[in-house]
Amino acid sequence: LVLASTLREIANELQNSIMEDQTEETFEFHVYTTEVSSKLINVAQSVFRMAKMEQYITPILMKSDGKESLSATMKQNGVMGIDFLLFDHAKNLYLSDLNDLEAGGLLKAGSYVSADNVVFNKLDAYRYHMEQLQAKGIVETRLDEMNLEYSNNLKDGIEQTIYLKDP
Repeated sequence: LVLASTLREIANELQNSIMEDQTEETFEFHVYTTEVSSKLINVAQSVFRMAKMEQYITPILMKSDGKESLSATMKQNGVMGIDFLLFDHAKNLYLSDLNDLEAGGLLKAGSYVSADNVVFNKLDAYRYHMEQLQAKGIVETRLDEMNLEYSNNLKDGIEQTIYLKDP
């Protein structure tokens, strides 16, 4: 639900931007999501098909051993820049993968990154990194707190970030 809300915000911003420009120019916006399980990728793809969103959302299957960099995996899948990325793979790799994507030039001004489960998994280093980037004016970031999926009492959150400048 938080992801859907964020995507609606992005769509509204893009629509308002286009209306202000009054151009006929079309734009492309694509969502990538990471996962380490091929079974979960298959479930996600069927959900995307049912929602008629498969042309806008691409799940990226990550190697769970962390031997192949995320930027290499993305580039092998033809990705040259990221509009929106949902981190939902091996939680301990979020920060190193983010650094890799920044260094590889895939994240740029206007890129959105959402990192799932940052509170429950205690991804304090990831959140600190985002706070440091925000202090430098490179990103705007916020934590949307919620309960862990399938739980009524375990706290969790998703870090929502937009790059204001190229990192």
